[in-house]
Amino acid sequence: MSTAEKTQWRITGHEIVCCNCDWGCPCQFNAPPTTGNCEAFIGYEIADGHYGGTTLDGARWAAIYHWPGRIDEGDGTRQIIIDERVDADQRAALEELVSGTQGGAYFEIFASVAPNQRPTATARIEMRSDPERRVASLTVSGFGESRVEPIKNPATGRTGSSTRWRRWATRSSARPARRSLWRSRCPTRMRSSTSSTGAAPSALTRDELRPA
Repeated sequence: MSTAEKTQWRITGHEIVCCNCDWGCPCQFNAPPTTGNCEAFIGYEIADGHYGGTTLDGARWAAIYHWPGRIDEGDGTRQIIIDERVDADQRAALEELVSGTQGGAYFEIFASVAPNQRPTATARIEMRSDPERRVASLTVSGFGESRVEPIKNPATGRTGSSTRWRRWATRSSARPARRSLWRSRCPTRMRSSTSSTGAAPSALTRDELRPA
């Protein structure tokens, strides 16, 4: 698809992320995952945005990822889940965005390192957050839930201020930017990225996310 054929879009919003690595996320620093593979559970909510003439304000989607090794080595598998309250036009727009074919370094990178995509599912997605207290929760009906809280000092038990919260913004013409799952409490962080209605979902297992 040529650049001229791509739909113009822009989105801003926030995300809630949990992964299975130790806090500090070694994947962010070119180190191997803590347990040898990487698994992530991410929820997104668009505060303001559009895809062509389709308004995306308030749209939510989630993603479950599994990589057999380091993220940069690729061969990851992903399951995209779109909120059941999203209308047909918004759903089509979100599917185009996450495919990585419409530009945006964030989407292009994930599509490249997780090329094994399961059919998009639909479920109710609930996201709650309190940036001041550094806490958040993500629930994707039938798939999983996570809780985010400040990092606790393993020696003293005190919570620090290492969690991060900020809004993200990205668009179709954005310049490339730097860049547990399964009912877990995530001790890591809230973080940001840059800038068909499906059949009723069934619960996934880790093995189902791994490529055959």
